[in-house]
Amino acid sequence: MLRVLLVLGLLVAGVSAESGQAYHGPPPVKEVFNYNDRSYFLYSERVSWDEAFAICKSNDGSLAAPDDSPKAAFLSQSIAEAWAPFEDMWIGGQRGEAKGWQWASLNPPKSIPERSRQDVNMTFMYPPWVDGSIPERYNRDCLAIDRNGHSDPFFIDLECKMPRPFICEQVHADRQNDPVAGGVVTIFDSEYILYHGRLSWEGAVAFCRTNGYSLASVKNLTVAHKLAVAMLKSRPEFEDVWVGGQFKGDHWVWVSDSEEMAVSETYPPWAHPPKKGKNCVLFDRHLCDEPKFLDVKCNRVRDFVCQRRVEEEATEPPKDAILRYRKKLYTIHAGQLTWDEAKLICEDSEGSVMLELEDVEEVNFLMQAMADNKQEIDHVWLGGKLVNDEWMWVYNNSVIPPADESGYPPWCDNEKIPDMGCLNMDRQNHLTPLLYGLECNVTQGVICVQEAVEHSFRMVKDDFVVEIALANITNINASWITANKFCKEEVGYLLTNLNEEQLKQVASAAENGRYLIGAKVQSDGTAVWANSPPGTPCDLKGLPPYHVGKECLVLNIRDKSIAGLEGISCTEVNSNINYMCSSTCIKQFPDQSSEWRCDWYEGRLMDERTLGKRCWRLCPENQVVQGSNKLVCGYKGWLGAHDSPAEPTCVETRTSLEFVKPQITPDAGAIFIIDNSARVSEDDFNVLRYLVGALVSLFKPDTSDPTKKLHFHLILLNDSATSIVPLNGDKPCDIVAQINQHTRNEAGPDGRRDFNQAFYDAYTWLEGKEHLTLFFVTGGENQGEAYRENLRNVKKIAKTVVSVGFNHYKDEELSDIATVKDGKVNMVLYKNSVQLKEAVDGIYPAGACDTQINELKKNAETVARKVVAPPKVVEAPPKEVEEVLAPEAK
Repeated sequence: MLRVLLVLGLLVAGVSAESGQAYHGPPPVKEVFNYNDRSYFLYSERVSWDEAFAICKSNDGSLAAPDDSPKAAFLSQSIAEAWAPFEDMWIGGQRGEAKGWQWASLNPPKSIPERSRQDVNMTFMYPPWVDGSIPERYNRDCLAIDRNGHSDPFFIDLECKMPRPFICEQVHADRQNDPVAGGVVTIFDSEYILYHGRLSWEGAVAFCRTNGYSLASVKNLTVAHKLAVAMLKSRPEFEDVWVGGQFKGDHWVWVSDSEEMAVSETYPPWAHPPKKGKNCVLFDRHLCDEPKFLDVKCNRVRDFVCQRRVEEEATEPPKDAILRYRKKLYTIHAGQLTWDEAKLICEDSEGSVMLELEDVEEVNFLMQAMADNKQEIDHVWLGGKLVNDEWMWVYNNSVIPPADESGYPPWCDNEKIPDMGCLNMDRQNHLTPLLYGLECNVTQGVICVQEAVEHSFRMVKDDFVVEIALANITNINASWITANKFCKEEVGYLLTNLNEEQLKQVASAAENGRYLIGAKVQSDGTAVWANSPPGTPCDLKGLPPYHVGKECLVLNIRDKSIAGLEGISCTEVNSNINYMCSSTCIKQFPDQSSEWRCDWYEGRLMDERTLGKRCWRLCPENQVVQGSNKLVCGYKGWLGAHDSPAEPTCVETRTSLEFVKPQITPDAGAIFIIDNSARVSEDDFNVLRYLVGALVSLFKPDTSDPTKKLHFHLILLNDSATSIVPLNGDKPCDIVAQINQHTRNEAGPDGRRDFNQAFYDAYTWLEGKEHLTLFFVTGGENQGEAYRENLRNVKKIAKTVVSVGFNHYKDEELSDIATVKDGKVNMVLYKNSVQLKEAVDGIYPAGACDTQINELKKNAETVARKVVAPPKVVEAPPKEVEEVLAPEAK
């Protein structure tokens, strides 16, 4: 293995935007390391994951994909040996809604294993997940790499919009053509530089970033009109140019800051509705007409426009981060302050003090917040000081104890040196806290804390109980945009989609004051709810007149009633204003006979994030769950499998398979995939055979057409293999008799069941046949992209896929496979094999194939009456969750 270090920090070619000099490669490179046939470039430029992806791609490379342990070890060692201090560097891993974590920078993308394994000669597990298990944090969908200790790697999940350094890998690098500046226009606080260059969208992103700019964001119609005029007046003129809009997930964003594209009746100015596969925005000026956005394939080559904010000429000071946790408001000041200056800064806001730690959970929360901050924070002052040879919290005048058995407080060194008498907290190895004393005149950041002045209440709206949070943020600078982002990140939205009477209910519970709400006034004088579907009217009385720059609404409350509405600028920062959030996911569950278990505590709105939280349906003993048994809180409320809002239902065990009958074509046939591996007992396998026999008996041959045959195949999932068993016969009863001939597989130790091969077999056999039903009776294991591709192909042909399994299987193992009918997922979960047998008894049509069925039923009667022991890979509700019962159940 050859590894060469090249220090290029002073040798990178610069480009003048105004002169249009030649473009000579990627952003400033600190170091380059060679590994086998590839070069790895460590870039110091801090950009979002999407920009890093585009920059690497435009230079004939890709975001680094350490897809095995030697590559991961090499990259972490390179970071350790680099001259520049790198931390949390973007790599090519990303999580998709359906595909899980994968190396998105590879072509084709490659799945990242969920389970870590120890490789020979390595000191770490691969993949080296930061917490030891695959990340599941909400909205943290992009991967970065950092070091554990000196040079062991670990992968960190971060928000994709966070600016971080990044690593590209290349085999060869070619230079781009030379764009030439064609015009400059200043609009508000930015310069827009138009280039004749004919680059792809990714190439334009890279070129702009090379020059210290970004591919332009056109965030309102005023900018659009002024930019169109500049394009028209340029010589030669510009017809259309790339701008920084990109389709990500299910919405359009601006790549420079990952901000979601705002939506109103007139914006974005699409020329036509965007189409799938055209994921980049081309700005078309239109001759003497309104400028338009065009959705275009990103590999097309076009001219482009870069943007430079005028105020960015000076170094922008770090911004304060404001966080909530346990009814407290934390402000992380990232400026350079001595301990005494930090104390004054904190006390400058009413009720605010320097942070005094309470427990290990608070420390862990703050470590994560410091790591996730836009500009990572490694050192902060705390409200501790050395007094009379004792470490003391200065506000409550209590001694800070030595570390206990759990390691709290996380002292690195609690020596009592008078010259180092101010308490500092460090963040090491990404999330490891350390406390020690420093000289008080050292300058660094500080964490301030105050009790959050807020209260919440509930109101019934349709069938939902809406949680309204009234949060007083006096003394905290905030705008409508920042308040909306805070609500969206934590609980849902700024208060939205209420009528006049419902808003009066809100006012009756609020204190006097001015409250930001999620409504905007339009140019025609009407108002819309900004966080509802585009154009949702806001029928509020007393709207202020429309004024440009004052579109966002504030609700004035006096004496428990609405005193009026006023318009303010959406970007206006106001230090004496409140806001209202409404949660999307506090719900009154209608089925009073069943139990819900959730991984957050009811009534703790805004203590923790509710978005991304989960609830499980737990049915009474004589009932089973039909549909996905798990709901996840998202921006659209509670969602189950396939993003369906359908709520899982509890149904009587004996009738739980009745939903299958209307969905099958009785004269066609079916494929059955059942588990025949060592993890299934012989008794349980007999129940599965009984189920297959009962389902076959539901099919009827077409006696009017003797050439039309029933098609059945049985695919047995054996250990590390599959067996395909054709079931041939003119009558269903003959086929049921054949099923009875297949006994339990007595193969060796439990191995990996090849689901990929099973679905490929099913797909191959299904081709050319119509109206067949697939019954999947087991728990799946996601085995990568090939598995998912075969699964998608099967679902396209089979039309109907029914999943049957047990509670201890991962919910998505079955729900991802099942199809959806009438808003419900075609799946049912049983507590044990006894319940499944009872359900089969209920679905078998008496008299159909009694002789053959009785033999299967007789073998199934021996099933032990006990719950199947969950395997180690289960996803069960967390142990620490609180059971949230329906009111009557309580």
